[in-house]
Amino acid sequence: MNIIITTRCHKLCDFCFMGDLRNNAITDMTFEDFKKCIAELISHNIWTVNLLGGEATLHPQLIDFIEYASSQGMRIALITNLLYSDGFIDFANQNSYMFEPIMVNTDIPGNYQKGHYEWFMKNLSRIDWKPKPSEKNPKKMKPHLNWFGRITLGLDMKEDMYDYLFDYKPYGLDTLGISLDMTVPRKHFINNTALGDILVKIVRRFKDGGITVLQDGCGMPLCMFTDEHRKILATHLRYVNSGCSFAVDVLPNLEVIPCMMLQHIRARFEDGLKKITDDFSKLHKNVDAQECTDCPHFYKICAGFCLNGRI
Repeated sequence: MNIIITTRCHKLCDFCFMGDLRNNAITDMTFEDFKKCIAELISHNIWTVNLLGGEATLHPQLIDFIEYASSQGMRIALITNLLYSDGFIDFANQNSYMFEPIMVNTDIPGNYQKGHYEWFMKNLSRIDWKPKPSEKNPKKMKPHLNWFGRITLGLDMKEDMYDYLFDYKPYGLDTLGISLDMTVPRKHFINNTALGDILVKIVRRFKDGGITVLQDGCGMPLCMFTDEHRKILATHLRYVNSGCSFAVDVLPNLEVIPCMMLQHIRARFEDGLKKITDDFSKLHKNVDAQECTDCPHFYKICAGFCLNGRI
């Protein structure tokens, strides 16, 4: 489950799934509502929670949230743009056991506001990422913090446009999650093997450069890729998926949506996680397959990209 604890953010990235939810009137989740979310997760034997925004670190009680969740036995996956205070970096470095992982959303360096890219690099350099002995097995070394980079690829992508990410590798960001920009209309992706070819080249470029690559986020349609493409992705991506399983995104006001691309569908958190997930799963039965109607893979292993606009 993704808990969106704030809608505030420093940036307005073109690829952001939040869209109009960013910097809107909902703003911050209360501590009491956060406790309700954690209690519901625990009742379903779920022990990892994703905290995001907006920019989660802009929430004034973020550390309180993390300490509370940790006190209940939860592990926290934090999604951040890394534009946060020295105090939070100190907290993260000193309490690495609470995080699994910290995921860094990156943007092209030229897209940052004046001074923000320098701020990003300063924070990146302060991360204590060097392996430390495991508490349970002192002879076994493990990452002090599991830092994990994320990028979202758009229609304008070229084979070398993300090479700046190699500059982050010395700082411990050596695992990269990639996803496609689903804010762009589907018609640009369906059957677009030229786009699939560029994506495969980017994956190979990172893999050959010593970066672990996995698919992060929603499924990529099978029709984007030739048989040769699929063989390469199977060997170069640690995780690849063409399907769709709704996330559960809890907004700061405790409204719940199936995913960011289906913001027009809302439930109330008070209905309970089981009922919400059951109701959302029924949405699949209402899908208008459109151009995927005759595809043998649709409804089986391929979502035909995003279900946005089909429900």
